[in-house]
Amino acid sequence: MKRIGIIVCLLAMAAGVMAGPNGLGRPRVTSKTGNPYVHSLGGVIGGLNGVSYKGFIFGIPGLALQADLGVRLSVLGPRVSSTLMSAAGSSSANVKWDRSYFYFTFEANPNIVYQDLIYNDRPFWLSWYAGGGVSLGLMEYGLVNDLSGIGGKFGFNAIGGLELGLRTAPVIFDLDFRPGYGMGFWTGTMSVGKYTSIMSFFDWAITASIRYQF
Repeated sequence: MKRIGIIVCLLAMAAGVMAGPNGLGRPRVTSKTGNPYVHSLGGVIGGLNGVSYKGFIFGIPGLALQADLGVRLSVLGPRVSSTLMSAAGSSSANVKWDRSYFYFTFEANPNIVYQDLIYNDRPFWLSWYAGGGVSLGLMEYGLVNDLSGIGGKFGFNAIGGLELGLRTAPVIFDLDFRPGYGMGFWTGTMSVGKYTSIMSFFDWAITASIRYQF
């Protein structure tokens, strides 16, 4: 009987090691605002396409930095408002284009978010998160046969989304919505000559990302 008891205990311990409390030893979030990982790195697609990082680096439960770096192509208009100024700075005008306008950017979009659990059990966990951030980068734009150039972009945005993590693999999936306000500024050429332009627009994105947690 004693030998049988020892064998049963050893088998139970082996099963616990193999499965862990959450499958293959993946760490379990034990409190509602506990952080499920420290760092994660991967890619993002959708309204922004590039590299994505998220990390709980502030030492505060639930508070994380989510930063993306990549490219995006967006269409604005028609009736996009812009302020134009001649190269000499002697005249300016507010213009509303009557054609659709597009822009291409290479930008960074860091966000500070608060994240909390919705579901926390095998075989996965699910969290919501919300926060805000800024976007900053280079902007190339075009309005067919009339307007073209390259300049800079600055904006700010809110962010809200869902994050799903697997218990059986160190993989994380995110889906979020980022409504915001953006400004483009540059010096370029039109059919009438050189000009400086400042343009403002509703700047939004829907993105999906997959990252490796470590």
